[in-house]
Amino acid sequence: MSEDARVSDTGLIYKDSMLRYAAALALFASIASRAQAIEAPCGLSSMIETTAPTYLPLGRVARVQGAVVLMADLGTDGRIARVNVISGPVMLQSGAVDFVKGWRANTYTGPRTCPLVVTYVLGSGTETLGLRSDPQHYTVTGATPPCLCDPGAELGRKRKRFLLF
Repeated sequence: MSEDARVSDTGLIYKDSMLRYAAALALFASIASRAQAIEAPCGLSSMIETTAPTYLPLGRVARVQGAVVLMADLGTDGRIARVNVISGPVMLQSGAVDFVKGWRANTYTGPRTCPLVVTYVLGSGTETLGLRSDPQHYTVTGATPPCLCDPGAELGRKRKRFLLF
């Protein structure tokens, strides 16, 4: 074999090993990112409600919808010790705080602070329903209130009220 062939073979081997290394590194990075995504946020693997969700009547009549973001301090037994409102419609905040105070999380090795989101949506049903999408997100769907509006004006010819006019 000539000297040129050996240099070229060595270069190819070097490039091939670098490609394999890069592929292995990319595979490892994707596995590590999946492992982080599967890990439970804040150590929450389960959450149950001990109180029923409520859509406050004043918020329903005013047709207020939106997400209330809360920070909850959880003890080692999973009970919610304290709840702070971060953002959300003012008319829905007290209902969300009362509802979240009744949640129970899985036990954990130490206290933790986790963000929780309660989303209020007006629906077409007749009752208030709730749906949990994951341990930190809950959607409350309330019945759309009837419209208590003034009746619409009648357009058309004006009727005479008196015989002379």
